[in-house]
Amino acid sequence: MSKIILTAALIAGLASTVTNAQKLEQWDTAGGWDVLIDSNLGEGCLIQAAYHDGSAIRIGFGRSIGEGYVAAFNEAWGDINRGEPYGILFDLDSQE
Repeated sequence: MSKIILTAALIAGLASTVTNAQKLEQWDTAGGWDVLIDSNLGEGCLIQAAYHDGSAIRIGFGRSIGEGYVAAFNEAWGDINRGEPYGILFDLDSQE
């Protein structure tokens, strides 16, 4: 599936976890992505890319929660309120 639609409920649920991830350790870089270790998620790993418009994308796995996640951030998007759904579209290959 080229387009994955997520709700911001998922993002809001992860926001506190990801936003508080102040203990990211740089491990490597690969293909424009930073490879990091997140000690707040049980030494989980993630890749992160930042873009010129202020957006950042993270794809990772939290060992302490036993789940993977995809998160997108940009302060210009405004506030996300817990429990409210928001449509998010990730277009992975620009194909319909």
